[in-house]
Amino acid sequence: MPLIPDERARWLARHVLPHEPALRSWLAAKRLRGIDLDDIVQETYAILAGLESIDAIRNPRAYMFQSAYSVILAQIRRAQIVSIST
Repeated sequence: MPLIPDERARWLARHVLPHEPALRSWLAAKRLRGIDLDDIVQETYAILAGLESIDAIRNPRAYMFQSAYSVILAQIRRAQIVSIST
């Protein structure tokens, strides 16, 4: 797994990491059955670390929450897939 650039790591530490407790509270309040909150947070960080550019992000907190919401939706969609193979 490639390392993220130092600049991105500093941006995450300064603008995103402080919002993790609020994100965890928001996720816990949703009472998502079958979805691991730690996985959501981890995937959210992976998305943010893997972005090509952060120049257009004006509100890192909102972007973090929206990314987490997208991860939740993707996990729900995956859970609803029914295999038709025998």
